[in-house]
Amino acid sequence: MNTTIIRSVVKTTFLTVLMLLATSFAAAQDMPKCSEANGLKQSEMKDILKAHNSARDSVDASKLTWDCALAARAQAAADAAVGGSASTSAPGENRISSYDSSLDVKGAVDLWREERRDWDTKAGTCDPGRACNHWAQMIFTSTTKVGCGVNRKGKGSTKAVLVCTYDTARP
Repeated sequence: MNTTIIRSVVKTTFLTVLMLLATSFAAAQDMPKCSEANGLKQSEMKDILKAHNSARDSVDASKLTWDCALAARAQAAADAAVGGSASTSAPGENRISSYDSSLDVKGAVDLWREERRDWDTKAGTCDPGRACNHWAQMIFTSTTKVGCGVNRKGKGSTKAVLVCTYDTARP
C-alpha cells in the first residue's frame, strides 16, 4: 500500500477514536454522580432524563438537567409511598406505582408521555374529562430541573414506586 494511503487511514482512525472519546466524556458529564442513593442505576437516570427531554423537544421547551437534591426528595417520597405513608403526588411531582418490583422506569415515563394525546397545545390544558397532569409537568416551560427516585422493595400490592420531582413546579 501507498504510504500516503496508510497515513490517511491512520489519521482517520485516530480522529474517529478522539471523537468517540470526546462523545463518551460529554455523555458522562450529562449526569451528575449523586451522593445519595436514589434506587436508580446511572443508565436509568439517563433514560429518564432523555425521555423527559424528548417530550420537551416535541413542544419546543428547553432541556431539563438532573438535580441530585430533587432526586433525594423524590427518593424520600418513593420510600414513603411504598411504606404506605404517602399515596398522592405533591405539587411538582409525578409518580407511578407498580405491582411488579422490576418496574421499567423508562416505560413508566413513557406512560406519562402518552398523556400528550389528551393535551390541547393551543389552550395549554388537558381535554375536558381527561387527565394529563404528568405530561403537563414534564413540559412545563418554567421547569429547568428534574430528579427521580425509585423504591422497588414494596411488600404489599405496591411493589415499586417511581417518583420524579421538578423545579420549578407547575402550579
